[in-house]
Amino acid sequence: KDCKELLEDDGLLFIGCPSFNEKDARDKWHRWQTMGKGEHVVIFTEKSFICLMDRCGFDFEFLQPKEKGIFVKAWKTKEKDND
Repeated sequence: KDCKELLEDDGLLFIGCPSFNEKDARDKWHRWQTMGKGEHVVIFTEKSFICLMDRCGFDFEFLQPKEKGIFVKAWKTKEKDND
């Protein structure tokens, strides 16, 4: 929510984080050096990341194969006219 308020209407937000959809992630997550140390306190699945982005009001596109982790370009969801 804070990011959305700070982002210009035509601004972009780039997000990169590990994902449980990465190849062999469930076997190697305990070796991720940034896990649980403040940088990555949550590890998303593709589905949980999509739900978070929707809830926060962002549209996005994946910039790399999801098997390599989550890396997206995001922007504010455009308000729909109900006319």
